[in-house]
Amino acid sequence: MSSRFGTVNLPLWRPSNVPLSISGATREKGIIKSAQEPQNYPTVGLFDGIVRQHLEDTGMGYGLEVDMIRQARELDLLTCAYVFNPREAEQMATAGADIVVAHMGLTTKGMIGAQTALTLQECCGRIQAMHDAAKRINPAILVLCHGGPISEPEDAAIVLAGTEGVAGFFGASSIERIPAERAITAQVEAFKSIPVGRQVAHQTAETREAHAPRVDVSPFTTEHAALSSAADGRTAPAGHGRDEK
Repeated sequence: MSSRFGTVNLPLWRPSNVPLSISGATREKGIIKSAQEPQNYPTVGLFDGIVRQHLEDTGMGYGLEVDMIRQARELDLLTCAYVFNPREAEQMATAGADIVVAHMGLTTKGMIGAQTALTLQECCGRIQAMHDAAKRINPAILVLCHGGPISEPEDAAIVLAGTEGVAGFFGASSIERIPAERAITAQVEAFKSIPVGRQVAHQTAETREAHAPRVDVSPFTTEHAALSSAADGRTAPAGHGRDEK
């Protein structure tokens, strides 16, 4: 992807987070240098209804996130902003965000994925609307898609094919949580499938016996008897022991 920082490879990328406010003291001390890619996460954008309205009314709304992105841009940091509707896309583009991520809600699938989500087709329309809103403000801005039902590579492929101008997919749970859940579950199941206790000993003995080499010992039996008899002073069977004079 091309940006004001040159070519940036961000198909599956999640930046660091910084506080919603970047104070003057922080700027002077250079502390902000430890945060290279500020993003508005956690975000109030995931709330709606009366809870969201209360956050907005009490000065804890989305506007603080826009201000943080603006301050980060003034510090010449690469900025990435979650947006949830066309209006927020315009706000973040105006604030100078380098990247806007059209957020479709909490990621579905996996063990703890959201159970309520849009369809992929619905996502395409919403993402396109946010893309177009951001591009009207800044034609150079990068727009990515994220969240909701876009949890597998094939989901992202459908959305990218169903939209125009969207530069890629922004992965979080889809590349962190879900793959880890699968790998850990498979490993635990493999360990749990191992027999334990007497069952193991019994199966091991049976396996050892079944695979033991079969040797014909009959030629050695008579010879052993002859040697034992000679040692005891008994007469060995004819044809065995000392030669008869």
